[in-house]
Amino acid sequence: MMSNDMNTRNIINDGINRMVFEKIPDVFLVGGYVRDILIGRKPRDRDYAVKNDPLKCAEIIKGYIGGTIVVLKDGLTVRIALKNNTTVDFTRYENRIEEDLSRRDFTFNAIAFSPETGLYDPFNGIPDLRNQVVTMLGEGNIRNDPVRIIRAYRFAGELNGTINVKTRDALSRYRDLLREMPSERITLEFLKTLEADAAERALREMLEDGILRVIIPLNYKELKLRCNKILEIIKKNEVLHKKNKETFTHGLCSFKALLMLEVLINNTDLKETLLRPPNRVVKRVGTFSNALDLPIPAADDRKGLYDFFSAAGDAVIDILVVRGREDLIGLAERFMDTRDNPVISGDDVMKILSIKGGPIVGEIIREVIRLRFAGTISTRTEAQSYVMKRYGKIS
Repeated sequence: MMSNDMNTRNIINDGINRMVFEKIPDVFLVGGYVRDILIGRKPRDRDYAVKNDPLKCAEIIKGYIGGTIVVLKDGLTVRIALKNNTTVDFTRYENRIEEDLSRRDFTFNAIAFSPETGLYDPFNGIPDLRNQVVTMLGEGNIRNDPVRIIRAYRFAGELNGTINVKTRDALSRYRDLLREMPSERITLEFLKTLEADAAERALREMLEDGILRVIIPLNYKELKLRCNKILEIIKKNEVLHKKNKETFTHGLCSFKALLMLEVLINNTDLKETLLRPPNRVVKRVGTFSNALDLPIPAADDRKGLYDFFSAAGDAVIDILVVRGREDLIGLAERFMDTRDNPVISGDDVMKILSIKGGPIVGEIIREVIRLRFAGTISTRTEAQSYVMKRYGKIS
């Protein structure tokens, strides 16, 4: 962690922070922005606690930075959504800022900053950050928002740290309250946990404390096997480090997080879990489950590989990683390139054969893709010639 003087400079030097401190009286920067500054992480979203009307504060700042004002569902927070996908939130505190901070989840999220007070840390969050310890502010805060149970393991994974013993005991005791929470919030927090650098460790502790079985109701032995599989994959596969830079469904889920989710809920009825991922994620998990146990042909069996890759679809690399067949990833990527960038279109086929359409068009396109994957066809001209010679009679 950097010195407090350096942290203060980093906060003040931010243009939006400086403007808010200048234009809004009795304001504190709170929450994740302060925490991220303290651990040297680049912060994104800003959260301010203000004495005045949050809507008026947002309108004042919007006049300088633009964006769109949104009143959040809780009715207490007013947000400015900026074009760069970051947010600026304003929430009212009534009396002392310490009272507002005391209602937050963990000590390191209850640190505030203002130019007048500097870093204000009434609950010793800075030492907890330094020691990489997740400590709750109170059991009532967990009961009031049980999604914080998952968040505790997420932060432990992100910090590669530990959860305070008393906190961990409370998380386990209140775990059944998760069943009463909106599945969308649980899903988002769980996916963030899978994104953490030490996600596999966080999962193992969630399993030990009974949290994972509440979210995914499989027996302990089965969940342990799946967690061990995740650990095995992460330890031996460099592809995760390369692929993890790629995002899935508009940044919602990295390759690593998606792969972990696929292993965890393989062949599990999502309706029986507390998770409700987006439809694209659900579809990919379904494809993964359906194709995971298919036999994988030899590397020189291009026809067999084409059929296997076709069945595995977008989950093909995920399956190869889980099955330990990284040697085929290059061919799988080639397959996806030929599939996603066909050299001829359906319109081309209909024009060449003078037909109006029908199932035959799709069959021909798939045949051309297969031959291109096998190396028999390379160019558009070769594909057109093949279609005319092979299928010309049907016209």
